[in-house]
Amino acid sequence: MRSHTRRAVLGAAAGVGVGFAGCTGLVEESRDIVADDRTTESTPETTTTPEPFDSVDGRWERYMGDLGATGNTDDYGPATDPRTVWRFRASDHVGSPVVADGKVFIGDDADGVVCLDARTGDQEWELRESITNSRFVRSLAVHEDRLYASLNWGDHNTRHYELSFSGDELWQTGNPRSNRTTAVVTDAHLYAVSVVTHDDDDILHAFDRETGEVVWKTEDPLDTDRTDTDVYGPVVHDGLPYVGHDDYVSLVDPTDGSPQWTVEIEDGGYATAFPTAADDALYSAHVRTLVALDAGSGEHLWSADFDSSIRNSVAVDEESVYVVNANGAFALDRETGERLWSYSLEGSQDRSAPVVGVDTVYFGMDQTLHAVTADGGEQRWTIRFDGEIRSAPAVVGNKLFVGAGEELVAVGVE
Repeated sequence: MRSHTRRAVLGAAAGVGVGFAGCTGLVEESRDIVADDRTTESTPETTTTPEPFDSVDGRWERYMGDLGATGNTDDYGPATDPRTVWRFRASDHVGSPVVADGKVFIGDDADGVVCLDARTGDQEWELRESITNSRFVRSLAVHEDRLYASLNWGDHNTRHYELSFSGDELWQTGNPRSNRTTAVVTDAHLYAVSVVTHDDDDILHAFDRETGEVVWKTEDPLDTDRTDTDVYGPVVHDGLPYVGHDDYVSLVDPTDGSPQWTVEIEDGGYATAFPTAADDALYSAHVRTLVALDAGSGEHLWSADFDSSIRNSVAVDEESVYVVNANGAFALDRETGERLWSYSLEGSQDRSAPVVGVDTVYFGMDQTLHAVTADGGEQRWTIRFDGEIRSAPAVVGNKLFVGAGEELVAVGVE
């Protein structure tokens, strides 16, 4: 077990992406943390948000928040009177943050995994792996009191790490010859989908969560005889993992990785984003079409077409599905796929998946963070940052954490 001494960085801070490999060590040079007092644009209406609270003791455990990647939380976030609380500057682009026990975990493609105090932005520890080749942190997830980091380093080599919240490395394991990976963590397993460039490489692994040992692996979880295109997922609902690949979506048997069913998406195209699993439905983006399937059987429920490609995961609450693409944000009826409202941003670049708190949808476009009402798509506020927003926000309590270029930004309420 390797231990990494904590260090604090004075001031307020901003964002990061992640990466590491080789031998682990702590980097001692500090970074400036700068408070941001920039004002926001108009807030045309109020919300039913109760008295502001400063708790950041909640959890945002992975990309899009939960195992199903719903992007949904019972917290409000900074729905009204937003302000930038702190900014943390990293050395490279910031990925999607995860939050647990008052800590924010991020990574950048230059320095590694970074742990910050969620209230202040002070850095608690940093994990760097010294290697000569490039490395990229592909995903972070927390489960109970453990942090799981998946990254690529060198040529076609993926490593998965289990870390304590204090930065101790507990185990590591790898997918040789894999050039991109994403992972999700359950009570029993770490499921990792790896995109490969060799036809004989494995695509889906299940690792024992406590030991990192391989439980099973399968070369083609969708049973489509295709290993040359991106695989999206996994997401997990009711203990069952789902993945999307090319023109297909599949439910995978958690005991051996074999497909329980595979559905070909005939009216869409190849998968372009992580699927989302919520209640009894699975939502999967295929170029310009969003498809809803029955999560149990794979039966087609509805499809919704758009004028621009959907390249981010969708968010889901009890009544609606929220979609962001280059033309703006949209809400669809969960039952029928009927469009409920649209928030037009013609000419923008789609950079961030939406997330939804109580009454409010948050998402990034170019350098601007948007907050709109969940029931009507009316603008609450916008904040413009120096860098492009490429990561999905994380909402905990009345705070929102988002990567903007080489910064992690914490947005709270006045």
